[in-house]
Amino acid sequence: MPLPARDVRRYLNGGCLTFAIALKRELGLPIYALTDSHRDRQDCIHVFVADEAADIAIDARGARALVPDEIGDGAQVVGSLSIAPISIQAAQAKLDRFPTSTEINEARALVRRYLKPELEEKAQIPFSR
Repeated sequence: MPLPARDVRRYLNGGCLTFAIALKRELGLPIYALTDSHRDRQDCIHVFVADEAADIAIDARGARALVPDEIGDGAQVVGSLSIAPISIQAAQAKLDRFPTSTEINEARALVRRYLKPELEEKAQIPFSR
């Protein structure tokens, strides 16, 4: 079952790091960054978790192909998109976001309620927990 629209908007408009940390903790998958490269700049525009072996990215919209253009769908992009693993600390620095434990726990509850059952049912990813 997909997340309610208000939550998708929240986690795609400034809250993606909070949701990525929640996904990492719930699913045990690494965090990745979607980067917009233009001129001499590289801007981190979104973070999410991914399973490279299954070629799946997961964010507030659910599971999607691990393809930059699909993950960046709807984003304002200036240059070319790329995907790379990123640590929580590096993502915090690039996005200038520092989610609180309360925010992360709220996101974890949404992952457990909405995304995890759907992903388990479809057996789209191997869970570590």
